[in-house]
Amino acid sequence: MAKIKNESSSYWNALTQLIAIIKTEYPAGGKLPPAPEMSRRLKVSRMTYGKALKTVCTHGLAAASRGRGGTLIPAPVRSSKKIGLILLDATESPFISHAEEFSAILAELRSLQYQQHIIQSGQLEKLYEKLVIYNISGVICVDPASRLIEELARIRKQFGFPVVATGFRDYRQEAECRIAGLPIVQHDLVLESAAIVDFLVAKGFRNPMLIDGYFGFVDVKLNSHFQKYGLFMPAENCLLTRQVPSLLLKRIRKRKIDVLILEGGYRVYRSVFELLMQLPKSRRPAVLLRDAPDFLPGWNEMFPEVRVLGRMKYDAEALGRAAASAMAEALEKGTAAESVFINNFSIV
Repeated sequence: MAKIKNESSSYWNALTQLIAIIKTEYPAGGKLPPAPEMSRRLKVSRMTYGKALKTVCTHGLAAASRGRGGTLIPAPVRSSKKIGLILLDATESPFISHAEEFSAILAELRSLQYQQHIIQSGQLEKLYEKLVIYNISGVICVDPASRLIEELARIRKQFGFPVVATGFRDYRQEAECRIAGLPIVQHDLVLESAAIVDFLVAKGFRNPMLIDGYFGFVDVKLNSHFQKYGLFMPAENCLLTRQVPSLLLKRIRKRKIDVLILEGGYRVYRSVFELLMQLPKSRRPAVLLRDAPDFLPGWNEMFPEVRVLGRMKYDAEALGRAAASAMAEALEKGTAAESVFINNFSIV
């Protein structure tokens, strides 16, 4: 991206107005009036208009002509389709933690003949100004951090800009988006919780423990379904992954846990399994694993004496397609995106 040396309010006003003029008054192409006339129309100096004009040309919304009067010709190849933005703000590489969702979003947008532009975490300063420069029509944000949720909520409220948040690693992020009024595309946690409880009860387990890196409201959702069977999972049956080394074996013995609902990836799985092997086989709970990006099939064969009931798996591609479709529908209809919850969960 070309470096912008002047980011004054007059420059941004001129740039925003110029982009709007090109999009609304020249959909089929044509020539802009000469610079003196345009600078008077936008109520800025010739120098400020020239900087806005250069930015527009740099980003392909128009093409400069050295012909009569130094006028500007909007690029004839400019697509009439909206531009979908995929915004990645993960602390880990999104190609590791969200590879399937990311690929599915791109594929769906391309199939709908939408353009895409990717903004990485390091480019988030003055985000709305970047959106204006790139002529972006909507944002799909994968796994937004708290600071980004706040900024997207501001942009949505102040400018009526379409935003969709998806691919949360932390249930608390979903709650933050709800509070901020951001539309969400996510798997249906209610259906997920019901599937887990029905699966465990059908296999005869009555006293589960949840081990997770963070608790949002997943334990509450699980309990709402356990109550159907006259069961309850108290707070003592929930451990954060950082508590595993010091508390896991003590809680299993004290609470007489018969099954672990385990999340956290390979490193957490291994540490939990090593601890479980310290228990007598008769006191060793079974394990239901939550899917993770670093899951390696067959790794648990190193611990054949730990009973693995299955993996809780998510269809990441379905989530990605749903996020892209939600944004595309909002842009086509000219409305704000709406929250969508999909049933992409299974136990295998």
